[in-house]
Amino acid sequence: MIKFLTKNPFWIVQIIGWFVSGLFVASANKSGSNIQALFFLFGSIFIVGIFSTSLLRAYLKKFVSVEKIGIKQIAIIFLGIFLTTISWFLLNFCFGYLVGLLVDSVDLHVKKNFLDSPNIGLFVFILNLFLIIIWTVLYYGIKMLIDYNRSRIDRLRLRDKIKQEQLNILKGHINPEFMFTSLNNIKGLMLEDVSDSRNKLTQLAELLRYSLTKNNINTVLLEEEIVYVHNFIELVFIENKTASTIECHIDEATKKLEIPPMLLLNMIELATKHGVLLHNVKGEIFIHSERREDQLFLTVTHSGASSPKSQRKVLEKSIQQRLKLLYKEEAHFSRTFKEGNTILELVLPIIEEKITEV
Repeated sequence: MIKFLTKNPFWIVQIIGWFVSGLFVASANKSGSNIQALFFLFGSIFIVGIFSTSLLRAYLKKFVSVEKIGIKQIAIIFLGIFLTTISWFLLNFCFGYLVGLLVDSVDLHVKKNFLDSPNIGLFVFILNLFLIIIWTVLYYGIKMLIDYNRSRIDRLRLRDKIKQEQLNILKGHINPEFMFTSLNNIKGLMLEDVSDSRNKLTQLAELLRYSLTKNNINTVLLEEEIVYVHNFIELVFIENKTASTIECHIDEATKKLEIPPMLLLNMIELATKHGVLLHNVKGEIFIHSERREDQLFLTVTHSGASSPKSQRKVLEKSIQQRLKLLYKEEAHFSRTFKEGNTILELVLPIIEEKITEV
């Protein structure tokens, strides 16, 4: 019953509205009236009111479309109001006649000049018409409010769904080219060092698992991302372990802070595949994290200039789009060239509570 009422606010409003109306009319006529007469008043307002307006509601739902409102629709609404008023008037008469048969008398305390009025029937009809008009206005007002709220919730859910789908695309799964190259390198390594090749294969599997399992969440701990950053770097430099010098300085105060998954990995990809690996000389990569008040600064600096290739620009744009979806204007990513080094900097707001999953 409770579940039915929560899903049908119309009936809640109907019952409460007509119940209060019935009590109001009955209490206004309590002086000089017996219990049976008060029962008649309450019943005529409550029972007949609910029955009549329920029929009107069914009529409006079948013949009136709010989306296509016009003169014709308004005429249909007023026709329904008029027919409902007549029905209510007749039902009240029948209800009163029935109660009169069941009880000895139905004595309502009404002023004599009111009873003597020749237009009493017309007055009651106009009063009923006025009440039905008010009910119709309230019905459409509440209906439009509920429809608007439902539409707003649907739009929010759709927006969140689209947002999550965009994030899933932008998270940047492990590049197939990287997978192919890593497997070929591991295959070659097997001829030299079986134990090391086994470790590299495990690292590749862990990296792939990390990429897939973090697809449905929006943040991970920085220290967790760092583990897979090291795996990525070792796989990138399988062919030439001395091609670059890697230094990582992660502040203890930042290790438990949360960042979007795969984001730092994307920065390392920019520094390796689109950076030091393009030059014939030995490269240097510095990874640094720092907390400044309510912001987290992640910096990846590598020697030499970045690749001018479109793949690098696509990856940078992907990082910027993810930041905008997650943090709006509160986070930013930048790439600068200074004193022969390329500096990739990521600035994130520090949020104590995890970003809500969508």
